[in-house]
Amino acid sequence: MYMPDEQQLKEAVINANMYNIRTTTRLFFDKLELHNNSAPVDLTTLSVEHLMPQTPTGEWYEELGIDEDTYQRNLHRLGNLTLATKVDNSIMKNKVWKYKNAVLAKTGHLTINQELLKIDHWNINEIDKRTVDLINQINMLYPYTPSSLSMASRVDIQITANDIIATGHLDLDNGSVEIDAGSEAVPAKHLSETQCQDDLRQELLEAEVLAETENGYKFIKPYTFYTKYVNSTALSQSAGFLLCGSRNGWDYWLDDNGKSLGENQELRKKLS
Repeated sequence: MYMPDEQQLKEAVINANMYNIRTTTRLFFDKLELHNNSAPVDLTTLSVEHLMPQTPTGEWYEELGIDEDTYQRNLHRLGNLTLATKVDNSIMKNKVWKYKNAVLAKTGHLTINQELLKIDHWNINEIDKRTVDLINQINMLYPYTPSSLSMASRVDIQITANDIIATGHLDLDNGSVEIDAGSEAVPAKHLSETQCQDDLRQELLEAEVLAETENGYKFIKPYTFYTKYVNSTALSQSAGFLLCGSRNGWDYWLDDNGKSLGENQELRKKLS
């Protein structure tokens, strides 16, 4: 498991398409909202939305003074994304900044929107500044802790079930599961089942992490599943995605000897 330092994170995120990985972006936005916030926030009413709209109007091009290529390069950057209610987003649509900011004022209590309300004109310079500010907040919420390779500890794991073969690694420090490139997922005949994590599958396809094959899907890049809870693992979450349904990861993930991880009592004790 590789963890970038603060500078490496900045270089990776500064111009990245963060809307393609909005599940990860949403986790950060939610954590930011809850950090040092004593007021209750109903996160279920919110979604990740664009400030410069995905479908620009002539008014937007005129106000920004940029061409279409520049617009598209900046559209999905972290600084151009925020949280808004779905109702407010429907109202804002592709309206100009003055109108859109007035709508955002309704959610001015949200941490992520407070600074936006002070901005009179939304432009590329503001996106640059806000992207850097949000990256700094990522580093604050998820501080980098240097470690040597000798301290790292992970277990090679595999799934051979329901017509797929997948390999990966279980991180013993945080319970995350990294799926190797080449791993198979979601056989086509199982797509009609429930709990297939369709949104995540679509995001990974758009991000070119996952590719559709004749028999299902295959990872063309490594991908890591993280657990949302303390003293738990992403074994079931990852197994559920790979096999398309609710799965007990301790049963389906196997060690190098072909035994289920659930049989390893020492491992279960360490991760529970």
